[in-house]
Amino acid sequence: MTDRMVIKRINLNSEKLKIKTKLAFGIGATGEGAANWIFAGLTFFFYNQVLNLSGTLTGLAVLIAIIFDAISDPLMGSISDRFKSRLGRRHPFMFIAPFPTVIALSLMFFPPEGLSEYALFGWLIFSTIILRLSVTLFAVPHLALGAELSEDYIERSRVMSYNNLFGYMGVIIMHIFVWFLIFPYFTGDNLGQLY
Repeated sequence: MTDRMVIKRINLNSEKLKIKTKLAFGIGATGEGAANWIFAGLTFFFYNQVLNLSGTLTGLAVLIAIIFDAISDPLMGSISDRFKSRLGRRHPFMFIAPFPTVIALSLMFFPPEGLSEYALFGWLIFSTIILRLSVTLFAVPHLALGAELSEDYIERSRVMSYNNLFGYMGVIIMHIFVWFLIFPYFTGDNLGQLY
């Protein structure tokens, strides 16, 4: 029996998820996509061009945060897999995660004034680690939940398609927000040049 025939047999016996379930799951990726884009798209611009932190230190701070993230992701997966509550294994983490994410973004983009270059470097390390940990707190249980919504391979693929669609929508929303609201603040009348 070929793999294709096995998948078809499995799919005949499986129940399809409702569109509202797929939408509800996918919407969760909007915030994750937005937070990841802010991290990836604005950190270097803001710290290097606006706060004048050297590109080397900015890159090193981001590297340290990503290494920390590589360690925290599997740990969060293990914690989430073993967690027990009346809300389930995944949901408590997903409900909590937006709050530290907003706090971490605020810390990241509103550092204390008057910091030396190395103090600013330390601040960036601290705030990006908190941000990456906050995103992990949501993303890992969220993706694990997606795999648990159905036993059907095709249906899980559809669920993840909704997840990706809404994740990209979060990225697009942030692009529009930054282009029309943030950049004009920094460029003023200088036709795109920074102050």
